[in-house]
Amino acid sequence: LMDFTAFSEEQFDAKAWINNALAAPRAQGVNFDTHASMLLMKLQTFVQKINAEIEETSNQVVRDLPGIVKSVDILTQEVSSLRDRMTAVKEDIEAVEQNTAHTMAVLIDLDRVKARMAATSSALQEADNWTSLTADADEAFRAGDSRRAAATLLGMRRSLLVLSDVPDYPQRQALVAGLENRLEELVGPNLKLAFEAHNVELARELLVILGDVGRRAHATNYYTHLHSTVQDLWQTQTNSPTRASQWLFRFFDAMLELVEKELRFCQEVFPDGEVVLEMLLAGALNARQPSLTEVIIRDIKTLDQDESALAYVTSLLPLTASFHQSLPVGGPAISKSLYVHFVPFQLDYGNLQSSELTRRTAALPLTIADLSADDAIESLSAQLSSFESFLSDALRTCVELTGAAGVPGLVTATTNAVGSFCSAIGQALADLQRHHGLFAGAPPADPGEESPAAAQGFALIDLAGELLRRTRDFEGRVRAALLARKDEIHACIREEVDLSGKVPHVAWYCSDPSVMAPLETALAAAAKGSSLLAPAHSPLLTLNTSTHAFAYAAIMAPIAAKLALFPQMPEWGQAGGDDFSLSPLAYVTKIGEYLLTLPQQLEPFLARENSAFVLALHACSQPFPPDIYLPAPDENAADAWLNAISRGTVDAYLSAVASLPRLAPRGARQLAADLDYLCNVLSALDVTAFSDVVSLVQLLSVPPEEFASTAASVTLSRPALPARIATLRGIPFKP
Repeated sequence: LMDFTAFSEEQFDAKAWINNALAAPRAQGVNFDTHASMLLMKLQTFVQKINAEIEETSNQVVRDLPGIVKSVDILTQEVSSLRDRMTAVKEDIEAVEQNTAHTMAVLIDLDRVKARMAATSSALQEADNWTSLTADADEAFRAGDSRRAAATLLGMRRSLLVLSDVPDYPQRQALVAGLENRLEELVGPNLKLAFEAHNVELARELLVILGDVGRRAHATNYYTHLHSTVQDLWQTQTNSPTRASQWLFRFFDAMLELVEKELRFCQEVFPDGEVVLEMLLAGALNARQPSLTEVIIRDIKTLDQDESALAYVTSLLPLTASFHQSLPVGGPAISKSLYVHFVPFQLDYGNLQSSELTRRTAALPLTIADLSADDAIESLSAQLSSFESFLSDALRTCVELTGAAGVPGLVTATTNAVGSFCSAIGQALADLQRHHGLFAGAPPADPGEESPAAAQGFALIDLAGELLRRTRDFEGRVRAALLARKDEIHACIREEVDLSGKVPHVAWYCSDPSVMAPLETALAAAAKGSSLLAPAHSPLLTLNTSTHAFAYAAIMAPIAAKLALFPQMPEWGQAGGDDFSLSPLAYVTKIGEYLLTLPQQLEPFLARENSAFVLALHACSQPFPPDIYLPAPDENAADAWLNAISRGTVDAYLSAVASLPRLAPRGARQLAADLDYLCNVLSALDVTAFSDVVSLVQLLSVPPEEFASTAASVTLSRPALPARIATLRGIPFKP
């Protein structure tokens, strides 16, 4: 068998076909010539067959061609005939339109005349009915038949539509309005009774009558029993001698029972029963006398001195919120009727919180003048913990009452409270100054080795540092609380929050225009990480500086007392004597011994990791007198205090030397011996604040002829001191 389908392919290749046809037999060992002859014979047979089929098809086409031509001619004739008939139809239509145009115009005019005649007839009928309808209305009102009166008024309204062009139309309109008022007066009392009795059928019927005359919206004016019932419930509670916090829950329970009952009735009578009840309930709650605001103000006046007005107001909010969430109906109107009474207290939150913090702070015992150092530290720490708890309570109240939107008021209250607390500590500090004789202008006095003044001063420094640290921590908590609710607050400010949702009391508070500007400022500061309590830092830093100054004065008091008599000591005027017997005098050895005990005095505060004490040191703008010492930023607290006290001792010594009335040669050598001893003490303390002492020893010991050159080579913090030493030694010297 041969496959002849390859001949019908578009890309037929004769050479390739022949090669393929001859290749297979050669591979099978068939004689090539024989296979080629057979292949040629098959191709010739296939060609003959194809030619026969082509000839048969051509003969068939020749036989059928005359019939096809005849059919085409007939179709052409029918198309031409159809075209002629369509043209004739078009001409007939145009002729009909031309011939009947006048007739159609006449018919249209006749129809218009007919409509006008019908309208005129209707108007005449309505005009004729007006008198009878008026009479029917009067009769219906005399009979008290509200249904008939309503039907009559509907007819009169229809007549008015027709009689709108008559000259007395305004009078007729006024008559209908008056009759509608009479109908409402007739229906109103019965509707009120139906509402009170919860008569569903009668209430529905009367509502239909009012609806027929367009007075359906007035129906709620007769739903007065809800208002009176709410007022009676409220009056019963407000007349009791107890506060609202003790009876408000009973009022809300009674209200829930009442609302559920009224809701069932409203849903049967009104198509929008929940909306109607919401409006009625909000109106009844708003109309309460006295208002909840007035009741709260009255209750606050009865609070004891140790009771918090702010806590009392805040305690009523959860009761109100619970009632609000339990109501089967809701919406902005009810939300406002419940929470608007808290807005005056929210707006006054800053003052209320400030008074509360001031009251609680004033009750703290902060006097430590008669306490030992350990007791003073313990007492002040306890008061500081109490104060911190006051601030924490204030933040919690701010969140509960204002949703953190009252942070500006909290900042003001905290600033005032910190100021009050600092003032109280400042008063304790002033008491210590008077108690230990360390106030300004007091004569130098040695408080004695057992005096707790320095330890008490360090306790106050520790308190100031801890107060500063805790205030910063509190500021962080305030910022976190505000940022955690910023989206909610912004939604309230933009009025995008559901006023009947979770934070309606915040929404109504934020809707007050006076809240927006300070709240936006606080939110921006919190977002940027700026300080929210910057005003509170000023009294803190002032207190911190004062406590450092007191502690410094307490430590320097024994040294100042020993140097007070320095200028009058007779040793400075001695003219002769054995230099080999020179040794440090008692006053300087006592100063040295005292200085050597300083590390032990500082150890309770500086030996441990006392972050508050270190914070106080580095936060202090001027911890020591500016001409004494300024600690380096990276200097630890122990080195700072030792250097400051050493420098203060040297400065006091230089002042005492400068005030000497005379200085004999032997006195100069004695003074040099004393100063040399002081150098050894300062060196033992590993401080570097005694270069002035070394220079002064040189000026006291140098021969007169070398004084000028020595004075030129030394450096003193007091430039006038070399001239003073030269004068005391009787050495001519010109600086």
